Amino acid sequence: MTQFQNYLDEATVAFSSTINDELVSVIKNNSVQIGIAESMLGGIISHYLHLLPESNTFISGSVVCHSPRSFLGLCGVSAQSLRESPEELTQAMAFTISQKLNIPVGIATAGTVKETDNAVLSGEVFLGFAILGKKRVKRVSLNGSYSVIMNQIYQSGFVYLKHYLMHTYNHN
Repeated sequence: MTQFQNYLDEATVAFSSTINDELVSVIKNNSVQIGIAESMLGGIISHYLHLLPESNTFISGSVVCHSPRSFLGLCGVSAQSLRESPEELTQAMAFTISQKLNIPVGIATAGTVKETDNAVLSGEVFLGFAILGKKRVKRVSLNGSYSVIMNQIYQSGFVYLKHYLMHTYNHN
């Protein structure tokens, strides 16, 4: 491993620790309840949120959907939403999970990741957020090994969630 790679690994760990602590602080300071609906990588956002301290106090529920039946039944999106763009589907998933659980914050992921040459993965993920009824979606391009992509998704999700929570709760 090169010295540069060691530096990047250390920076990633430091970044992850910092964003995790900041996100927990924002969630706890605002007594936020979160629901998660995902359709890729086995529920990566849910997985990493559950690793945060006292996650059982702010996660109301999470679901991973892979088939049209699960999208309709578990994620609660309409058949129309399944025919829409990934951005609109992700927004619908985030909004619907927050509504079904009767909580202020819904998070959703949808997208594609595929293997290219030499086990390098690429794709894109859409991160959907519904916070106090306001819908937002962010598109994140992905490229790298499986572990790099997992970090890209969860760190992007945490950074956007923290930003949106701070913006929403500091302006209400």
